[in-house]
Formats: sequence, C-alpha cells, structure tokens
Amino acid sequence: MAVLRHTDEVLEALSFPERWHSVSQQPLVRSSKTRHMRILTDTSIDRVHFSGAFPSIYFKSVNNFDDQNLLEVCSIQKKIWNERKASFLYVASPTELRIYNCFAEPVNPKQIEKLDEIQLFSYRIGEDEQKLEKLIHVFSRSSIDSGLFWNERSISEKLNSDKRVDQALMRNLKEIRNELQSSGLKIDIIHDLLLRSLFILYLEDRKATTIDFYAKYLKGAESYFDILENIEATYTLFEKLEVSFNGNLCPVTPAERKQVKAKHLKLIKECFWSHERSSKGQVQLFNWKIFDFSVIRIELISEIYEEFLSTEQGEDDTRKKGAYYTPHSLVDFILNEKLPWASEVHKDYSMKILDPTCGSGIFLVESFKRIVDRWMYANQKEDIDYETLKKLLTDSIYGIEINADAIKVAAFSLYLALLDFLNPRTLWQNKKFPYLIYDPEKDDT
Repeated sequence: MAVLRHTDEVLEALSFPERWHSVSQQPLVRSSKTRHMRILTDTSIDRVHFSGAFPSIYFKSVNNFDDQNLLEVCSIQKKIWNERKASFLYVASPTELRIYNCFAEPVNPKQIEKLDEIQLFSYRIGEDEQKLEKLIHVFSRSSIDSGLFWNERSISEKLNSDKRVDQALMRNLKEIRNELQSSGLKIDIIHDLLLRSLFILYLEDRKATTIDFYAKYLKGAESYFDILENIEATYTLFEKLEVSFNGNLCPVTPAERKQVKAKHLKLIKECFWSHERSSKGQVQLFNWKIFDFSVIRIELISEIYEEFLSTEQGEDDTRKKGAYYTPHSLVDFILNEKLPWASEVHKDYSMKILDPTCGSGIFLVESFKRIVDRWMYANQKEDIDYETLKKLLTDSIYGIEINADAIKVAAFSLYLALLDFLNPRTLWQNKKFPYLIYDPEKDDT
C-alpha cells in the first residue's frame, strides 16, 4: 500500500471524494438530496455522503483537535443525532481522522473529554499499515453502502439503536408520564401537557418566537423552561396557543387548571433536559438541553407518539383496535411511488389526500410537505405565503381517526409543517390558524 501523507489521501483511499456532496457549493435546486441536506446546512459540516437517497455520513475538516474544535464536534454530533439520519461523523485534521458514532447520545459540552466514549475509530498518518487496512475494510464507501460494517462486532455493538433520539425521547416521555400519573394527574391531562410542551419547544428551537416572546408572560423569561418556573405564566402562554390554534392544540380544561401544580411543571422540564438519576431516585439536571427541535423531524414526533399511545393502551388492546405503528421509512417508500417530490414530471399540486386511519398523521404531514413543494416548484417560488399554505392544507389534507389523542397529534404535526414554510416563522403570532379537528358535538363544525 502506498505511503499516505495527508488525511485527504486517506479519504481518497476510502473512495469518498468521488461520491460525496459539498454543502457549501450546493445549488438552489429542488431535489431529494438538497432537501435532505437542508436541515444541517446551518452547521459547519463540509460534505455529505449519501447511501442511496439518504445521508449516511457527514464530514468535517478541522486544523487540529484542540478544545475549541472538539466543542464544535460536540455541537455537530448533537445535531446529527437529533436529525436521526446519518450514522457517522468523520472529522479530519491534516494528520488524523476520527470517526464518531451518531447513534450515541450527545456529549455535554462541559464534558468534552467524553467524546472519546463515542469515538468509533481513529487513524493517524504514519500509524501501522494493519490499522489502515482495518479502517478501509470497515469504514470505506463500499463497506458503508453495502452494510458490511455491521459485520464488525466491535463497531456494530456500539451502534445501539436504543440510544437514538427517538428511543431517548420515548424513554423520557414514558418516565415523566409515569411520575405524573403517580403524582395523581389523569392521563389525558398528562398527554395535553406533554404535547403542548413539544409544540412550544418546536416553535422556540425553529426560531418561530421573537426575542421578547416569553417576557410577555413572565418578566425576564427567555425560554419555555423559564416560563415553566411560574404556573400562572405557563397557563397564560397556553391560553395564547389555544387562541392562535383554534382550540385544536389541547385546550385547557378547568380540571387541568385545578390539578396541575408547580411540581408537575418541574417534571415536564426534566423530560427535555439531559439528566441522571442516582440510586436514591434523585435527579441531577445538566445545564443543557439534549433534544434539539430545530433538527428533530416533525414526522418523528408522530412516530414516537403513535408508539407512545400504543404502549400505553397495551399490545392486545392495540391489535383489537387495528392500531399499528407506521415507520417513516414505509411512509417515504409509499409516497415516493405515489406522490413523488416536485419535478418537471411531478408538479401537479391540485389533489386531495385521505388517510382513513391517519393515526398521529405521519402520512398526512409528509403528503402536505410534498404538495407544498410541488406548488413552489410549479410557481418557481422559494417562499409561500400564509393564505396559500392554509388553502393547500384545508383543501388537500383529510384524515379519519377514532383515537382522540392521536388526532390531536395529527393536528399538532400539520400545524408545525405549515409553520416550517412560513417566512419569517414568527408570523404565526399574528395569525389565527385553520380549524383542523372536526367535533360532531359543536354546531359550527
């Protein structure tokens, strides 16, 4: 094997440069690959490798592995973990390549020394040829694309799906739900609290709240977690959401307002922060938020909540009702055949989509995004106004579901999908969103 003098030559030996995609040089073309890349372009990653239509590796170049660059690696790996698409982050200095596990939960920036724990492999220029051969055998383009890397037990054991963002968020939701139930709250109130909180965190992380948004409800408040410290401010904020979203977003009942106390709101905060429990059950909160809803896909919340509801009902009860968890990969597979993303061939957006068993709306959300994408392609626009979005949503998207909690999640997800297209996203604060949930007991629906 030839002597390698720079990590660029190592990456060439791994056969990536011929197939990777530069983030900074991506043209404004509406294609499936640029769409997948759009989420992480606000990070400082340099390139992406796609296995098929989906990103599998992100690449980052650094001058060296000093603390400042390692902090940036922490930030990038956290975003990739939250995105739940790529499995690996390759970070290269001129003399060293490090490969990080993007299945692993993010490392607290205050503990950057723990990055070593999620490092899968490293290679320094000049190390023995046997180590280079292993790098090429396990982490080359052909090994990643074919899935052969899974055969390397020392690596595959660390790629634990139980550590991925959906499982981590699911565990936290279940844990907090159980604690809230033990404290005496009814399950429907718990669901409403969690769903509202998820919605607000999406608004906050996706820059849909202005800098002074929270201060309107509590002096000096800068985040939802600040608001949760004050029960009156929390419910004033909930009332604002109820007005803006036509009561579809888990309206507050008198029973909830009477039962919920400050201790319950503290548990809600714990659900979304990184924390550890001691053997005595005490919680130690780290001063950072492990979940990043600017990156977590809306469809993932639908997936999580479908499984969340089904596990709560019990497997036998779920089967009797015909309720089954729908993975996003299946949604993509079906819609890629029946409702492809916009192109010269596929630019018709005048259609109606009905899901007769919509569950938490994963098919509906993805269908709506593709219809909007087609409208933008057909009209040669990079932006779309609120009235057009509202019309596309109410004229095109229909779902039927018997589970009241699931239909709330569907409305929640569709509202977020609409918000994602707004420019600026803060426009929602001055809008009254369309009514999405049909209530047969009301005369005006």
